[in-house]
Amino acid sequence: MRPEQRIGVVGTVGALCVAVLATWAFAAERTAFASYRSNPDEAFAELRRRADHPVVALSALSRERAVEMCSEALIAPLSFAFPPDEKRAVAQRCEVIAARVVDASPAWGLAWFAQARAQFELGKVAEAVESLRRSARLAPNEGWIAQKRVLLGRDLLRTPSLDAPDMLAEVTDDLHADLTLLFSQYATITWIAQLYAVAPDFKPVIADVAEQQDDATRARFLRQVRNAMNGRRI
Repeated sequence: MRPEQRIGVVGTVGALCVAVLATWAFAAERTAFASYRSNPDEAFAELRRRADHPVVALSALSRERAVEMCSEALIAPLSFAFPPDEKRAVAQRCEVIAARVVDASPAWGLAWFAQARAQFELGKVAEAVESLRRSARLAPNEGWIAQKRVLLGRDLLRTPSLDAPDMLAEVTDDLHADLTLLFSQYATITWIAQLYAVAPDFKPVIADVAEQQDDATRARFLRQVRNAMNGRRI
C-alpha cells in the first residue's frame, strides 16, 4: 500500500470513529429525554441523575423535552426531599440547557421560562425577572405557560431581594396579564380558584385581577373558590 493510500485509510477510519462517537452522544441525550411525559418528579430524578454529566449538543426533539423537564423539575415535590446542593446542581444544569435552547430558539417563550425558573433557584433574581418578562412577551397567549409563570411570579414576590421598584412593577404587571388570560378560559378559572384557596399570601394579587372581570366570570370564580375551600371536587 502506497503512503498516500495508508494516510487515506487512516483518515477514513478516524472520520468513522468521530461519527460513531457523535452518534453515541446523540443517542445518549435522546434516551435521557425521549421518554419524558410531563411528570415533575420523574423530570427531577432524571436531571439529578445526570447532574454531573456534560450537556451535549441537543437535537430539536431533545431540546423540547429538556426544556419541558426543566420547567417542572425544580418545583417537583421530590425536589424538596433532597439537600439544597443537589437541587442547586439540577438548577445549574437546567440553566445551561435553557441558555443553549434560548440561543438556538430565541423566540420560544417556554425556553425563556425554563431559564427564569433555573435562575431563580440559583438566586439570580434580576436575571430571572428579565427572562420571565421575555417569556411573557413571546408567549402571551399560551395558558399552560402562563400558569407556570404565575407560580414563579408568586415565588418572586415572596423573595426579599425583589426590592427594586422597577423589578417589582415588572413582576406585578406580568402576573396581572397572565392571570387575566387565565380568567378568560373556563378550565383555568378552576386552577386560579384552587391557587386562591391554598395560597393566602397570593390572594390580594388574584383578587385585584378578579375584580376587573365581568360579572359572570367573577361569579364563576367565586363558586369555584367556595368549592375549593370546602374541599369539594371542582
